[in-house]
Amino acid sequence: MSEEQVDKSVKRRKRLKFFLFKLPIFFMIIGAILIGALKLVERYPDPLRQGFEEYLSKSTNTNATIGQLKAIKFFPVVTVHAEDITFHNGANAALIDLEIGDIKFEAPFGSMFFGAGKFNNFEVQNFVSEKNFLSDNRIEITSGEVINEKGPDQFGSFIKLTGKINERAADMVIEIEPLTYNYRLGKTVPFSFTVGEYAVSATLQRNFKNVEFENLVFSKGEIQAKAKNYFLNQKNDYQKNNPVHCLLMGDDINKCDVYLKEE
Repeated sequence: MSEEQVDKSVKRRKRLKFFLFKLPIFFMIIGAILIGALKLVERYPDPLRQGFEEYLSKSTNTNATIGQLKAIKFFPVVTVHAEDITFHNGANAALIDLEIGDIKFEAPFGSMFFGAGKFNNFEVQNFVSEKNFLSDNRIEITSGEVINEKGPDQFGSFIKLTGKINERAADMVIEIEPLTYNYRLGKTVPFSFTVGEYAVSATLQRNFKNVEFENLVFSKGEIQAKAKNYFLNQKNDYQKNNPVHCLLMGDDINKCDVYLKEE
Protein backbone atom coordinates (compact mmCIF):
# COMPACT_ATOMS: atom_id res chain seq x y z
CA MET A 1 0.00 0.00 0.00
CA SER A 2 1.43 3.38 -1.01
CA GLU A 3 2.04 6.22 1.43
CA GLU A 4 -0.81 8.20 -0.14
CA GLN A 5 -3.27 5.35 0.36
CA VAL A 6 -2.20 4.94 3.97
CA ASP A 7 -2.70 8.66 4.55
CA LYS A 8 -6.23 8.53 3.10
CA SER A 9 -7.07 5.49 5.22
CA VAL A 10 -5.90 7.27 8.38
CA LYS A 11 -8.01 10.33 7.53
CA ARG A 12 -11.10 8.19 6.95
CA ARG A 13 -10.64 6.48 10.32
CA LYS A 14 -10.24 9.85 12.04
CA ARG A 15 -13.39 11.20 10.40
CA LEU A 16 -15.32 8.03 11.30
CA LYS A 17 -14.11 8.23 14.89
CA PHE A 18 -15.18 11.87 15.06
CA PHE A 19 -18.71 11.24 13.77
CA LEU A 20 -19.28 8.05 15.76
CA PHE A 21 -17.73 9.02 19.09
CA LYS A 22 -16.61 12.63 19.50
CA LEU A 23 -19.57 14.38 17.82
CA PRO A 24 -22.27 12.56 19.84
CA ILE A 25 -20.36 13.29 23.07
CA PHE A 26 -20.14 16.95 22.06
CA PHE A 27 -23.91 17.15 21.49
CA MET A 28 -24.55 15.36 24.79
CA ILE A 29 -22.45 17.95 26.64
CA ILE A 30 -24.15 20.85 24.84
CA GLY A 31 -27.55 19.29 25.52
CA ALA A 32 -26.78 18.92 29.22
CA ILE A 33 -25.65 22.55 29.43
CA LEU A 34 -28.77 23.72 27.56
CA ILE A 35 -31.11 21.70 29.79
CA GLY A 36 -29.37 23.04 32.89
CA ALA A 37 -29.69 26.61 31.62
CA LEU A 38 -33.37 26.15 30.83
CA LYS A 39 -34.04 24.69 34.27
CA LEU A 40 -32.34 27.73 35.77
CA VAL A 41 -34.38 30.12 33.64
CA GLU A 42 -37.61 28.47 34.81
CA ARG A 43 -36.96 29.82 38.31
CA TYR A 44 -37.37 33.42 37.12
CA PRO A 45 -40.85 33.69 35.52
CA ASP A 46 -41.08 37.51 35.55
CA PRO A 47 -38.23 38.12 33.07
CA LEU A 48 -39.69 35.33 30.92
CA ARG A 49 -43.12 36.95 31.00
CA GLN A 50 -41.62 40.28 29.98
CA GLY A 51 -39.71 38.57 27.18
CA PHE A 52 -42.89 36.93 25.89
CA GLU A 53 -44.71 40.28 26.04
CA GLU A 54 -41.97 41.96 24.01
CA TYR A 55 -41.94 39.17 21.43
CA LEU A 56 -45.74 39.18 21.05
CA SER A 57 -45.80 42.98 20.79
CA LYS A 58 -43.23 43.06 18.00
CA SER A 59 -44.80 40.11 16.14
CA THR A 60 -48.31 41.61 16.11
CA ASN A 61 -47.51 45.35 16.10
CA THR A 62 -49.52 45.77 19.31
CA ASN A 63 -48.82 46.38 22.97
CA ALA A 64 -49.17 42.87 24.41
CA THR A 65 -49.51 42.15 28.11
CA ILE A 66 -49.68 38.87 30.02
CA GLY A 67 -51.63 39.10 33.26
CA GLN A 68 -50.21 35.93 34.74
CA LEU A 69 -47.70 33.36 33.54
CA LYS A 70 -48.98 30.44 35.61
CA ALA A 71 -46.50 27.84 34.39
CA ILE A 72 -43.40 27.80 32.23
CA LYS A 73 -41.21 24.73 31.74
CA PHE A 74 -38.79 23.67 29.02
CA PHE A 75 -37.65 20.13 29.77
CA PRO A 76 -38.56 17.35 29.25
CA VAL A 77 -41.90 18.84 28.15
CA VAL A 78 -42.28 22.44 27.04
CA THR A 79 -45.22 23.84 29.01
CA VAL A 80 -46.69 27.33 28.72
CA HIS A 81 -49.78 28.29 30.71
CA ALA A 82 -50.86 31.94 30.71
CA GLU A 83 -53.94 33.91 31.71
CA ASP A 84 -55.39 37.31 30.83
CA ILE A 85 -53.40 38.03 27.67
CA THR A 86 -54.31 41.28 25.93
CA PHE A 87 -53.14 42.81 22.66
CA HIS A 88 -53.73 46.56 22.80
CA ASN A 89 -54.05 48.53 19.58
CA GLY A 90 -50.70 49.98 18.54
CA ALA A 91 -52.19 53.41 17.78
CA ASN A 92 -54.65 53.54 20.68
CA ALA A 93 -53.75 51.51 23.77
CA ALA A 94 -57.30 51.92 25.11
CA LEU A 95 -58.54 49.59 22.36
CA ILE A 96 -58.01 45.84 22.77
CA ASP A 97 -57.67 44.06 19.43
CA LEU A 98 -57.31 40.57 20.88
CA GLU A 99 -57.68 39.03 24.32
CA ILE A 100 -57.23 35.50 25.61
CA GLY A 101 -58.61 34.49 28.97
CA ASP A 102 -56.60 31.30 29.39
CA ILE A 103 -54.25 29.29 27.17
CA LYS A 104 -52.19 26.21 27.84
CA PHE A 105 -49.83 24.36 25.52
CA GLU A 106 -47.61 21.34 26.13
CA ALA A 107 -45.21 19.67 23.68
CA PRO A 108 -42.13 17.42 23.83
CA PHE A 109 -38.90 19.38 24.08
CA GLY A 110 -37.42 17.74 20.97
CA SER A 111 -40.37 18.56 18.73
CA MET A 112 -39.71 22.28 19.23
CA PHE A 113 -36.35 21.89 17.49
CA PHE A 114 -36.93 19.14 14.94
CA GLY A 115 -40.34 20.22 13.65
CA ALA A 116 -42.00 16.92 14.47
CA GLY A 117 -45.35 18.63 15.03
CA LYS A 118 -45.99 16.67 18.21
CA PHE A 119 -47.83 18.10 21.20
CA ASN A 120 -49.19 16.77 24.49
CA ASN A 121 -52.05 19.13 25.16
CA PHE A 122 -53.75 22.31 23.97
CA GLU A 123 -56.44 24.33 25.74
CA VAL A 124 -57.82 27.82 25.17
CA GLN A 125 -60.69 29.74 26.73
CA ASN A 126 -62.31 33.10 26.03
CA PHE A 127 -60.32 34.01 22.92
CA VAL A 128 -61.78 37.15 21.31
CA SER A 129 -60.37 38.84 18.20
CA GLU A 130 -62.14 42.05 17.24
CA LYS A 131 -63.05 42.94 13.65
CA ASN A 132 -60.21 43.89 11.29
CA PHE A 133 -57.48 42.34 13.42
CA LEU A 134 -57.13 38.67 12.48
CA SER A 135 -60.11 38.84 10.14
CA ASP A 136 -62.82 41.13 8.81
CA ASN A 137 -65.01 39.30 11.33
CA ARG A 138 -65.17 39.29 15.10
CA ILE A 139 -63.94 35.83 16.09
CA GLU A 140 -64.70 34.37 19.48
CA ILE A 141 -63.52 30.99 20.78
CA THR A 142 -65.33 30.23 24.00
CA SER A 143 -63.40 26.99 24.51
CA GLY A 144 -60.89 24.84 22.68
CA GLU A 145 -59.44 21.53 23.79
CA VAL A 146 -58.22 18.08 22.79
CA ILE A 147 -60.94 15.43 22.96
CA ASN A 148 -60.83 11.65 22.54
CA GLU A 149 -63.97 10.05 21.17
CA LYS A 150 -64.66 6.30 21.29
CA GLY A 151 -67.84 6.18 19.22
CA PRO A 152 -70.30 5.15 18.09
CA ASP A 153 -70.94 8.41 16.19
CA GLN A 154 -67.31 9.56 16.24
CA PHE A 155 -64.04 7.76 16.93
CA GLY A 156 -60.56 9.25 17.24
CA SER A 157 -58.72 12.24 18.65
CA PHE A 158 -59.61 15.81 17.77
CA ILE A 159 -59.10 19.47 18.59
CA LYS A 160 -62.54 20.95 19.14
CA LEU A 161 -63.16 24.72 19.06
CA THR A 162 -66.50 26.28 20.01
CA GLY A 163 -67.48 29.93 19.75
CA LYS A 164 -68.95 32.58 17.46
CA ILE A 165 -68.13 34.45 14.26
CA ASN A 166 -69.92 37.80 14.07
CA GLU A 167 -72.36 36.55 16.71
CA ARG A 168 -73.20 33.43 14.64
CA ALA A 169 -72.66 30.16 16.52
CA ALA A 170 -69.58 28.39 15.18
CA ASP A 171 -67.55 25.28 15.90
CA MET A 172 -64.61 23.48 14.35
CA VAL A 173 -63.36 19.91 14.74
CA ILE A 174 -59.83 19.04 13.56
CA GLU A 175 -58.67 15.43 13.51
CA ILE A 176 -55.25 14.73 15.04
CA GLU A 177 -53.10 11.59 15.16
CA PRO A 178 -52.86 9.92 18.59
CA LEU A 179 -49.35 8.66 19.35
CA THR A 180 -48.08 6.65 22.33
CA TYR A 181 -47.59 9.63 24.63
CA ASN A 182 -48.84 12.62 22.65
CA TYR A 183 -50.57 13.81 19.46
CA ARG A 184 -49.54 15.06 16.04
CA LEU A 185 -51.03 17.01 13.16
CA GLY A 186 -50.45 14.89 10.09
CA LYS A 187 -49.78 16.01 6.53
CA THR A 188 -53.38 15.02 5.85
CA VAL A 189 -55.82 16.67 8.27
CA PRO A 190 -59.58 15.95 8.08
CA PHE A 191 -61.66 18.75 9.55
CA SER A 192 -65.14 20.22 9.64
CA PHE A 193 -66.70 23.43 10.88
CA THR A 194 -69.97 25.31 10.92
CA VAL A 195 -70.88 28.99 10.99
CA GLY A 196 -74.60 29.50 11.52
CA GLU A 197 -76.37 27.45 8.85
CA TYR A 198 -73.19 27.08 6.74
CA ALA A 199 -71.02 23.97 7.00
CA VAL A 200 -67.70 22.79 5.56
CA SER A 201 -66.18 19.31 5.59
CA ALA A 202 -62.83 18.62 3.93
CA THR A 203 -59.31 17.23 4.23
CA LEU A 204 -56.34 19.58 4.39
CA GLN A 205 -53.49 18.14 2.35
CA ARG A 206 -50.01 19.57 2.80
CA ASN A 207 -46.93 18.98 0.65
CA PHE A 208 -43.71 20.83 -0.14
CA LYS A 209 -45.22 23.58 -2.31
CA ASN A 210 -48.99 23.52 -1.88
CA VAL A 211 -51.69 23.32 0.76
CA GLU A 212 -55.00 22.10 -0.61
CA PHE A 213 -58.53 21.46 0.61
CA GLU A 214 -59.39 18.06 -0.85
CA ASN A 215 -62.97 16.85 -1.40
CA LEU A 216 -64.40 19.95 0.23
CA VAL A 217 -68.15 19.72 0.74
CA PHE A 218 -69.86 23.07 1.31
CA SER A 219 -73.48 23.38 2.38
CA LYS A 220 -76.07 25.83 3.64
CA GLY A 221 -78.97 24.16 5.37
CA GLU A 222 -80.24 21.51 2.97
CA ILE A 223 -78.44 23.00 -0.05
CA GLN A 224 -75.14 21.23 -0.74
CA ALA A 225 -72.52 21.80 -3.42
CA LYS A 226 -70.61 18.99 -5.09
CA ALA A 227 -67.29 18.00 -3.51
CA LYS A 228 -64.46 20.03 -4.94
CA ASN A 229 -60.75 20.73 -4.38
CA TYR A 230 -59.55 24.24 -3.51
CA PHE A 231 -56.05 25.56 -2.95
CA LEU A 232 -55.25 27.38 0.28
CA ASN A 233 -51.64 27.96 -0.68
CA GLN A 234 -50.28 27.36 -4.17
CA LYS A 235 -46.53 27.74 -4.68
CA ASN A 236 -46.31 30.08 -1.66
CA ASP A 237 -49.18 32.18 -2.97
CA TYR A 238 -52.09 32.41 -0.50
CA GLN A 239 -55.44 31.69 -2.18
CA LYS A 240 -58.65 33.43 -1.06
CA ASN A 241 -61.03 31.85 -3.55
CA ASN A 242 -62.47 29.09 -1.36
CA PRO A 243 -65.39 28.67 1.08
CA VAL A 244 -63.12 28.40 4.13
CA HIS A 245 -61.60 31.84 3.57
CA CYS A 246 -65.01 33.28 2.80
CA LEU A 247 -66.58 32.04 6.05
CA LEU A 248 -63.70 32.82 8.36
CA MET A 249 -62.14 35.90 6.80
CA GLY A 250 -64.72 37.45 4.46
CA ASP A 251 -66.59 40.68 5.24
CA ASP A 252 -70.06 39.35 4.26
CA ILE A 253 -71.09 35.74 4.87
CA ASN A 254 -73.85 35.99 2.26
CA LYS A 255 -71.18 36.25 -0.44
CA CYS A 256 -70.27 32.65 0.35
CA ASP A 257 -73.44 31.49 -1.42
CA VAL A 258 -71.51 31.76 -4.69
CA TYR A 259 -69.72 28.50 -3.81
CA LEU A 260 -73.07 26.70 -3.67
CA LYS A 261 -73.65 27.49 -7.34
CA GLU A 262 -70.32 26.32 -8.71
CA GLU A 263 -70.24 23.20 -10.89
